[in-house]
Amino acid sequence: MNRKVLISCMSLHIGDFIWATSAIAILKTTCPNVKITVLACKPLQELIENNPIIDKAIYTIYPQNSLKVKVKRLLKLIKIIPQIFFQNYDDCIIFAHSKISVLIAKICRIKNIVGTDYLWTGNNIIDPLSKYYTKVIHIHPNQDNIHACIKFQTVIKSYFGIFNNSKPVIPTCNNFEILNFTFFKNDNSIKVALCIYGSKMSNNIWDIQNFKDVVIMLSDKFKNITFYLVGSKANFDHSQKLISILDKNIKIYNICGKTSLLELVYLFKYMNILFSVDTGVTHLAATTNIKIFSIYGPTLPQQAAPMSNKVITFYEGEKCSPCMHQIIVLNKPCQYYPKPICLSKIKPETVVKKIIEFLSNSK
Repeated sequence: MNRKVLISCMSLHIGDFIWATSAIAILKTTCPNVKITVLACKPLQELIENNPIIDKAIYTIYPQNSLKVKVKRLLKLIKIIPQIFFQNYDDCIIFAHSKISVLIAKICRIKNIVGTDYLWTGNNIIDPLSKYYTKVIHIHPNQDNIHACIKFQTVIKSYFGIFNNSKPVIPTCNNFEILNFTFFKNDNSIKVALCIYGSKMSNNIWDIQNFKDVVIMLSDKFKNITFYLVGSKANFDHSQKLISILDKNIKIYNICGKTSLLELVYLFKYMNILFSVDTGVTHLAATTNIKIFSIYGPTLPQQAAPMSNKVITFYEGEKCSPCMHQIIVLNKPCQYYPKPICLSKIKPETVVKKIIEFLSNSK
């Protein structure tokens, strides 16, 4: 099969894109002659460049309400249209609901435009863009109990008529020396990574006092334990608040924003566990062998858990959970924000019990 395929990932963030690579890998490994171009936003560049399943990338900007960003994004899109038009792509695969992706495909006269019949948020809502697709792929109307990666894989398998499976694929971290990071103690201590804050657009917020209790209880149990607060540069200040309310004798380092995405993946290989809210960091960690403990509420673990067999999830459930449909489609914020009740029901003692059980039994 010799064809050129444009895969639109314009609205995907880190976790979604990592899931999407499992579908892209299915196509690339089954049909190696297919030339795959990914249309994605610039922050994903590190996961795309030198990725063995992706031949080319075209970058744009995430949408924001700011007028300045809207203008900048429009100018960027106008600039990339000729890049796409003159490549003469055979297919445009739309991995997430995106009006801009459909418009670009139409302007660039891509013959085959492929997408799903229902929105990924579930609730039996037909994708209004499906009438513009030349090939509509059926997915289950209610996605709550189906892992998000299945949607991406279903699109690829159904459209290309292939049946292989694959795990997510990200580039390897080259020319990186762990000892260059003075904050990382390459010793025999138990190393715990903590990601205590989700994205600004989500309700994945667990009270900082809960994280404090987890750190204290684990420090009391294990005297040779070190904590590393991980995340993006935007998470640094919030993570620093946790350090400020802890005893000075507790060994805890704030490395938010001090590593690239792939460097963070590399560090996970040297850590014992990751404890996190549901965020992109867990999906990066899932590409390694680290044990992951993750809490859920606004999203469901069966839908959004990392693609790893080393994951323990915590979920209590509420009538309003999951609320992604409410937030994204209905534009209704969580009535309990910034302390969503679905996460508030998860107690530090419950989490610590499972972590201690694992650390006590591991070598």
